Formats: sequence, C-alpha cells, structure tokens
Amino acid sequence: MSSLEKKREEFSALIRQIRTDDLRQWLEAQDVPYIKHAMIVLNFERRIAEEPDAAGPYLGIAEVLHRDGNYALSVAYFEKGLRRSPDDIYGLMTRARLRATCPDPKYRDGELALLDARTALQIAKETGKADGYRWLRRRFLQILAAAHAETGDFSSALDTLHEALHASITRIAAREVSECIATIERGKPIRDLRGLLPHAYLRLS
Repeated sequence: MSSLEKKREEFSALIRQIRTDDLRQWLEAQDVPYIKHAMIVLNFERRIAEEPDAAGPYLGIAEVLHRDGNYALSVAYFEKGLRRSPDDIYGLMTRARLRATCPDPKYRDGELALLDARTALQIAKETGKADGYRWLRRRFLQILAAAHAETGDFSSALDTLHEALHASITRIAAREVSECIATIERGKPIRDLRGLLPHAYLRLS
C-alpha cells in the first residue's frame, strides 16, 4: 500500500467517525485526504459535546472553512458561533474579514463588514481584551481598512492602514500592510482567499 493510499484509508476512517452531516460531506468532497482537517472536526464535535453553548468551536470551524474556500458553510458557522457569543471580538473580526475580502462577491458586504469590525474594536477598547497585543491591533486595523475599501471609502482605508503600519512590530507585518496600502492607492479593494487560520487551531486545541 502506497503512502497516499494509507493516508486515504486513515482519512476515510476519521470521516466515518464524524456525526455532523455538513462537515462530513465537506470532507468527503475533498480530492486530497485532509487528515488534519478531519481531526479538527472530530475535536470540534468533542468540544461541542462538552460545551454545547460555547462559541469558540463554531468560530474555529468557520475559520477553517474560510481557509478552505467553503464560504457558504463558513458563514453558517460564524452565525452559529456569534449567536452564542455576540461580543466575541475575534469572531466578529474574522467574519468582517470574510465579508470585506472574500473573492466571491456573493459573500461580500462592506457595510456589514464595517459594522462587525467597528463593534469588535469598540468591545476591545471597552474591555481591554486586546491590550498588550500590538500585533492583534494591527491585524484588526487591516480588517477595518478592508471593510472601508469594500464600501468605496478608500480615504478612510488608507488612514486606517497607515495606523496599522505604525502598529506593525515585524518586517513581515509591515510588508503585508504596505502591500495593502499599495493596493488601495491603485483604487482597488483588498481580496483575500483565506481567514485567520492559526487562531482556529487555538480555538479547537
């Protein structure tokens, strides 16, 4: 048996354990045996069994789905998570990112993205949840800028991105923000295929 065949066999065995229909169907449709994705889903189901009202697992799955390009299912899981915790700043911001930057126009809504991003920033300011995390502020400001751009307000997007540039603490982060600035200066909105996946793993660990 080849290495790929072994992976497919392991993947199939994991999928058979998944009880959530829409997630199982999503994985069954994959051409590649995403073993890590299947393990994440199984962990999600375990967490939900332990804490059915917890928002984190739903939001984590939403981020993984966003990363995979399954925008419809991602939106559905963002809704499930944020119904359980409407003030989850990371959930609000990651949903704002999808609404502002999704390559598929069907799922973009600049006004709703702006509402999510502003709400998250206001909650973060009032609660101090983002205090001490300069990288998080930079990331949030980038998403707010993308939301401004999606509404056509490129001036506010640029102002926000320059604030994000000031909050950047690494060269990689500064380069990422600078690339966004260049995009906006060309009069184009920001498009992003993926969500903020590292946090999804954190939510589902």
